[in-house]
Amino acid sequence: MLARLIVASIALSIPAVAGAQQPVAADTAGVRAVIASMFDAMRAGDTATMRAAFMPGVSLLSVNSRQDPTTINATSIDDFLASVGRTKEQNPQLVLDERIGRVLIAIDDDLASAWTEYEFWAGDRFSHCGANSFTLVKTQEGWRIFQLADSRRTEGCAAGQS
Repeated sequence: MLARLIVASIALSIPAVAGAQQPVAADTAGVRAVIASMFDAMRAGDTATMRAAFMPGVSLLSVNSRQDPTTINATSIDDFLASVGRTKEQNPQLVLDERIGRVLIAIDDDLASAWTEYEFWAGDRFSHCGANSFTLVKTQEGWRIFQLADSRRTEGCAAGQS
């Protein structure tokens, strides 16, 4: 049996663990939708809609390889949302824009993983790029994020190559 790994809009077959289920197109769309909704809400400064994308107790982690040794920094969902809210209050015209590139999605039953490349812009100023690794669970309300880890760098970014 094969699971499906979705790369942008191209599906690739990969070997799967015995018993893995085929993802349903609606599930793949649902995973994409919750991620898009969260970033759309961030652009709007809508922290209530952002919070709705996450499970209570979500784990937010950032991998910092700019230091030696590499560190992992944890942020609470409350601190993350407060930061977005403060930024919007201080500068209502500033758009925090996480632009998603290539997306990889894998789903088995009610568990999903999504890997996205991204560039982060604060208004018209490029800030950094990296990758997001989302782990999601399907609830009665739909797909929700229960872990988000990201990398952040300023080198090797397409936007920084001007």
